[in-house]
Amino acid sequence: MHFFRFFMNQPQTIFVILYKRHDLSTTQTKMIRMRQVLHTCKKDENSSMLVSRVGKRILFVSLPFFLNFTSVFAQLPAAQDSLLHVWQQSLPRFAVGTNLLYDAAALTPNLSLEIGLSLRSTLAFSGSYNGWNRKGSETSNKKLVHSIFRADYRYWLCERFNGHFFGAGAIFTRYNVGQHSFFGLLDRAYRYDGTGYGGELTYGYHWMIDRRWGIEAAIGAGVVHFRFDKYPCATCSPISTSEKKTWLGPTNAAISLVYTL
Repeated sequence: MHFFRFFMNQPQTIFVILYKRHDLSTTQTKMIRMRQVLHTCKKDENSSMLVSRVGKRILFVSLPFFLNFTSVFAQLPAAQDSLLHVWQQSLPRFAVGTNLLYDAAALTPNLSLEIGLSLRSTLAFSGSYNGWNRKGSETSNKKLVHSIFRADYRYWLCERFNGHFFGAGAIFTRYNVGQHSFFGLLDRAYRYDGTGYGGELTYGYHWMIDRRWGIEAAIGAGVVHFRFDKYPCATCSPISTSEKKTWLGPTNAAISLVYTL
C-alpha cells in the first residue's frame, strides 16, 4: 500500500530509478559482451595458430599421397587411349554382305566387303554382275547386262557396324541394256552399250541381330555421267548414234544381310 501510494504521488522518481537501473544493466551487458569478444578473439588466435600447425603437419604427411595422385592423374590420357584401343579391338574388323533387294528386283548377284578403319569409320567396296541374255536373239534383245562397282567411305555415329551411318563414294558401271527405260533415262526401242561413272551420298542403318549377323538398310543419291552407243533393238544393226547423258537422283537402295568378322 505504501509503495503504491508512493508510486502514485512520485511517478517521476520511480521512472528515474528504473532508467538508471536499465542504463546500468545495459553497461554491464556491453562489458560482458566485450569480454566475450576479447576471449573469443584469443581463442580464434590460438585456434588459427593450432590450425596452422596442424595444417603444416597434414600437408607434410599428405604430400607423398598428393604427388602420387598427381602422377596417376597425369597418366589418365594414356589410360583412356588404352581403353579406346581395347574397345576398338573388341569391335568387328570386317563385314561381308549381299544386297537382298538388288538380288530380288534385278536378279543380280552382288557382294560387298567393308573394312574397319577406326572406331567410327569404315571403307566399303561392292560389286555386282548380271549376265542374263548377254548375246540376245533375233526375236528378243531384252537384256540387263551390267556390272557396278562402288567404293564408299562411311562415318558411323555410334561405332562401326552398329547404328546410323553416312557415306560418300564413287560409282563405276559397265552395261549393255536393251528394252529398259530406267525412269525415262533410256528409250525402250534401243539397246545401250556403254559406261557410267559418278559419285553419291549415302545414309543407312545397321541392326545387329547377334554377335555376327546383322541387317543393313541404305539409300543413296548422286550424279552419274553416262557414255553409250545406241543401237536399234530389232536387228541390233551397226551403231545408230553415240550419246552422253547425266543422271541426278537416286543411285542406290539396299536391304542387305551382313556377316561381321
